[in-house]
Amino acid sequence: MIIDLILDRKDGDNYNAHEFLEGIKRYNETFDGIGEEIITAFNSKNGYSIKRALAKYIIDNDYNLDIISYINSVDWNTPINIEITALELKNLIENKRQITKNCDIYNDGKLIGTFVPTVA
Repeated sequence: MIIDLILDRKDGDNYNAHEFLEGIKRYNETFDGIGEEIITAFNSKNGYSIKRALAKYIIDNDYNLDIISYINSVDWNTPINIEITALELKNLIENKRQITKNCDIYNDGKLIGTFVPTVA
């Protein structure tokens, strides 16, 4: 169900907006249009509309309303995150390559942080 996709992200699973939307589309086909409003909101690329549609889904399906606070706390329209090791990040910085997207940083397969590039 769509709630599982939301809770997976809340529980720390790596989030990819494209994969999230594809998951919603699969549920939409299986469960007779249950995700149509969310899909429309994602296609608009409007963060407020996405949060509103996700919150409406929570309310309409009688899920715990506390989940709406989480929905409102994150950016659902974020581009795909890049997975990068600490060594790769060090090499990129040393070679002065421009990093333009948030990068999840892994060490021995474990997420140890996120590098958020700053605008100079």
